[in-house]
Amino acid sequence: MHALKALVIGMGILIIIGMGLVIWGFARQATQLAEKSENGPSAESPFFETSVNLPAGCELDSVKGDGQGSLLLTLQGRDGPQAACRQIILLDTASGEVRGRIQLGSE
Repeated sequence: MHALKALVIGMGILIIIGMGLVIWGFARQATQLAEKSENGPSAESPFFETSVNLPAGCELDSVKGDGQGSLLLTLQGRDGPQAACRQIILLDTASGEVRGRIQLGSE
């Protein structure tokens, strides 16, 4: 009977310690989230401000997200097809930086 009492007391102590660890973990995560929100938007934020230089006579035709942190910008000429405007620009949504440009040529 004494062994059963000791087992129940031991399990009760383990439950109390486990609940304390869970509460400590929640408090730690809440503190980290509060620190992140005080520091403003992070690099993981989808909002950015950037400037993309377009060739003269070109305008934005379409913008498409790839679902993996990039935007695809396609250009067109204002006065019809122009060789300089035949390109696709790849933007990083986290930083707003131009990752690359694809020049479209003709054969």
